[in-house]
Amino acid sequence: MFDHGKHIALSEDRASCGICEGHFSIVGTGKGISEGGRNAVVDGDSVSCPCGKNRVMAGSDSSIFLERHLAYNRTPLSSREPSAPNSAYNEQFRLLDQSTGHPLKNVRYRITSDSAPDSVITGTTDVEGRTQRVSLASHGKLHLDIAAR
Repeated sequence: MFDHGKHIALSEDRASCGICEGHFSIVGTGKGISEGGRNAVVDGDSVSCPCGKNRVMAGSDSSIFLERHLAYNRTPLSSREPSAPNSAYNEQFRLLDQSTGHPLKNVRYRITSDSAPDSVITGTTDVEGRTQRVSLASHGKLHLDIAAR
């Protein structure tokens, strides 16, 4: 299966991890897009390496998008704008160029939280270098991954 001439990774394809040595199966969750009974791999899917910290990050040229709905029994990680009054924690990142101090606009990112590990927010920074606002119902660390430019 291909997206504009590029191979689409499928569940059980293999990927490396920057922490663990070797190649490990990818757990594809792209239900609705499959080939031979194997789901497509989408941004945020996990790699079955021993550390459990490796996630797939889709390239900026990806043109396949899926909408995800989370189970109700999980801690919500939402991206409501401008703020979420019912949430205990409400955060936003602003990315700046280290050399010039200028905002990094149109940069792809992924935000995850250790308090809601199955939830992933992806997006592109705005003209001021800001990510979406992230609201959490409980205390936890946010992890920001930035796509290579």
